[in-house]
This record gives sequence, structure tokens and C-alpha cells, in this order.
Amino acid sequence: MGFTRPRRGGARALQLPGPADLTTYLGKVATTYRFFDTPEHIARLACEAVEDAAADGADYLELRFGPSIHARKYAPPPSRRGGM
Repeated sequence: MGFTRPRRGGARALQLPGPADLTTYLGKVATTYRFFDTPEHIARLACEAVEDAAADGADYLELRFGPSIHARKYAPPPSRRGGM
């Protein structure tokens, strides 16, 4: 689907070395936004997360999605939303 292999150390860039404040956490999350560039990529990431969790024997998985960040990219312009 057009994913590029992360640069060396990519996983480390997402890890928090210990407790952190919200700003630090959100900065880490923001580094992943480039992977959510199409609805197909979002679907693939969700499916792969579920498959990986199942393969690891997980009984529960919680995925979080930020519609205010991701969905607005795909929303029709206000003039085509029907009276907004």
C-alpha cells in the first residue's frame, strides 16, 4: 500500500523512556500521522494491529483513532456538506 520502511531507530522514536507529560506524549503520537495518509492505509493499520494482537494471544485490544486529525483530511469541503 505504499508504506515505506521506517528509518533505522523509528520504533525508538515512538517510545517514551518513562513517565512524560501530555505534550511529550502527543509529540510522539504526531510522528505517526504520516502513516495515516489515506483511508486504505488507516484500514490496513487497523487490520494489522488486530492480527498482530491475535497472533500474540491478546484477549483485549484498544485502538484509538483521532477523527479531528485524520477524518478532516477526507471530509468534503463545507460547500458540499449540505447547508453547513
